[in-house]
Amino acid sequence: MKSVLIIIFSGLFLLLSIPTYSVEDNKEIVSQFDTTFEYKTNQWESLLKLMEDCTPSDSSIIHNATECASRLSAIPNIFPMTYNRVIANYIDRYALKGKKYTARIMALASYYFPMIEDILEEYGLPPELKYLAVIESALNPMAHSRSGAAGLWQFVPSTGRLYGLENTGLVDERRDPVKSTRAAAKYLTDLYKIYNNWELVIAAYNCGPGSINKAIRRSGGKTDYWTLYPYLPTETRNYIPAFIAVNYVMHYADYYSICPANLCLPMMTDTLMLDNSLSMHTIAKHIDVSIDELRMLNPQYKQDIIPGSKLKQFSLRLPQNLTCAFLSVQDSIFSKTNETEVQTPINQAISTTHIVRKGENLGLISKRYGISVSKLISINNLRSNVIKIGQRLNVQ
Repeated sequence: MKSVLIIIFSGLFLLLSIPTYSVEDNKEIVSQFDTTFEYKTNQWESLLKLMEDCTPSDSSIIHNATECASRLSAIPNIFPMTYNRVIANYIDRYALKGKKYTARIMALASYYFPMIEDILEEYGLPPELKYLAVIESALNPMAHSRSGAAGLWQFVPSTGRLYGLENTGLVDERRDPVKSTRAAAKYLTDLYKIYNNWELVIAAYNCGPGSINKAIRRSGGKTDYWTLYPYLPTETRNYIPAFIAVNYVMHYADYYSICPANLCLPMMTDTLMLDNSLSMHTIAKHIDVSIDELRMLNPQYKQDIIPGSKLKQFSLRLPQNLTCAFLSVQDSIFSKTNETEVQTPINQAISTTHIVRKGENLGLISKRYGISVSKLISINNLRSNVIKIGQRLNVQ
């Protein structure tokens, strides 16, 4: 009986070991998480065509605070894996209520995590940071948010530009798994230089350094995440709990009878550089590959057009077993390419947007496109004549 009481009281202590906040606040946060999680996973239309769900075994798992805390503490990590009632809620979302979605995420993890881990290692970053991509996008490179964020790492346009990700009418490098992961690694490195604290780095990745600095000031200079918790934006309060929960569930999926879905994407691929424009639909017609598979291998192309040219090459990623087939027919493919099919989207993208380059101003841009400066200011909702390098302007 004594040992039972010790377990009960230690479990209660673990569940209560968090600064006080209202039940209503917690419900709001969890509800927001559920809505966001559902929104992200509902964007899996193309992915689902390449997946075969593995039905998880029925099980009646009940969270035991002491056991969960013990399992969490056994996971190597970059900060203490706290267990409390907030964490318990998120574990419940991923391990029980969202089991089907977690199974699909695990399938995508087997595909994307090796690449992410290699890049994180290249930048000297902890491999655990790969779980950020799960929280950000549910590992869907085509995911987009209502605020305009896109890709595995959900870069907003301004931060994407800052870290060198191109975004035009045809190409959005925020959706390029490799380039966006490199950009995320650079951003995380910069954040760590500011905070030297991985919990704050992860939180800042979500809400930005400004919000973290504001929370630190409001807390009287504290830098412990759980002390800052009440001062953080509501969405950011989701972040560390979700990070811990994803880490936990991915480690202990077997315990919750979660069977990873089967993902029909090739693990071995080749990347070719094209100096001619080409439609992915044309490629699909000439070699044994579906348009959905091509889109998932090349998610950065918005209109299924690879806009290669002599001035700038663009990449085409193919299943390794089909590379030779493509190379053997590429001359024929290029010669038979329907000019209207490829050139019309390119012309539309070129004619409606302009990326500001060094030395340009509104006067030069207006002359180039035959549009007045006042109209440029109006259609782009500019407050002044000041523009920045990399800024995207509508020019029609």
